[in-house]
Amino acid sequence: VHNWWGNGVLVDVASGNWCEGLTSYNVRQINGSQGCRTVGRLVQDKPFYDVTLELALDTDEGPVGRSIRLSDRLAEFEIFSPACPRSLTADPDHHLFRRLSPEEMPPTVNTLRGLESVVAVIADRLGQRGEAIALHFSEAMGLGDVRMVPEADFIAADTEAVNLLLIGLPDLPEVLRLFPQDLALAPKAFNAGGQHFDGSGDVLFAVMGHPDRYGEIVALLHTLSTEAAEQAALKIPHYGRYSYLAFSDGQNRIKGTWAVNDSPVMVRWNPDQPNNQGAPP
Repeated sequence: VHNWWGNGVLVDVASGNWCEGLTSYNVRQINGSQGCRTVGRLVQDKPFYDVTLELALDTDEGPVGRSIRLSDRLAEFEIFSPACPRSLTADPDHHLFRRLSPEEMPPTVNTLRGLESVVAVIADRLGQRGEAIALHFSEAMGLGDVRMVPEADFIAADTEAVNLLLIGLPDLPEVLRLFPQDLALAPKAFNAGGQHFDGSGDVLFAVMGHPDRYGEIVALLHTLSTEAAEQAALKIPHYGRYSYLAFSDGQNRIKGTWAVNDSPVMVRWNPDQPNNQGAPP
């Protein structure tokens, strides 16, 4: 059971899915001349479980841990640390089950599989083979209603409330800004997993949540040659648990999942605002 998400099961973006972790809580930080006191409470919904949770404070002077028993609806806690914490995480090593919130499930290849209402934007640089690559990849991913749009005809306003699939790297700054800058996307190169790719047989596939429209995704098949795209299109669906992939001459070189930065079981503080109420990121 604890490997459901790890093995690439299709997840429910709207309501979450079962995986490892714990519950929600609220915390406040009290600064003093001799250090900081972090006061808060852990809360769980029915049915109530009797569990012992690890709490981890991240401070400039190193981590501070504490074990808290939660056997009813809530358990209060107080942690002293010599230095004020930057963040507090419950169950940092993911030993317990809870229902994941949507922001804790980064989009993966499986998120794209089988989607309806997809607009495929075909980059001009792919030439006449662009539409064939788009059809080939859409079939491999089991996509439903796919509307093919040449890059020259793309209007961002026409793609609202749909998922966006980019076939080839378009010259559309308003779309490329949606992807992490560390991918260093260029017509003949890209970065992935800390490595640089610029060979004619290199392909990048990346899928992520649309930063401006909740519940929608943006995916990119960036190929440095049309031949490489056709090779990778058949292999990408088999890497369902990953958010980004890099291939060279048909061989997988990089596979990874976006880091989770938002969670109801993590609280971060602004160091410039002492004695503040902790809030999920």
